Amino acid sequence: MKYLEISDLKRIRSWAKIIGVGTLLYGVISIIMSFFTSFMQLIPAIISIFIGKLLYDIGHEAGKVLNLDDESISFVEPILQKYSRFLTIIGIVMIITICAFIIFFIIVNNYL
Repeated sequence: MKYLEISDLKRIRSWAKIIGVGTLLYGVISIIMSFFTSFMQLIPAIISIFIGKLLYDIGHEAGKVLNLDDESISFVEPILQKYSRFLTIIGIVMIITICAFIIFFIIVNNYL
């Protein structure tokens, strides 16, 4: 573990789990609320649940790395794979959101 900063792994383990659980709960609450309001909330809610699970898994993997006595850095690979998926999902959602705002403003400007 001489190549890894222990304090960073501890921070990743703690915060990823906390934020993951919070995001999961937000997704579940949004799904419940969508039954009473609009079903359009289902898509962001499902994405929130998926992202929350991914973040929680990142924290769990960081905890497993902390408990290892092995000097191999290959145990960090699952953390990086899940973090890569997380960033990909966030990037896609951001691009879709920006496109939706652009389309919305074009439509609104055409009607004004």
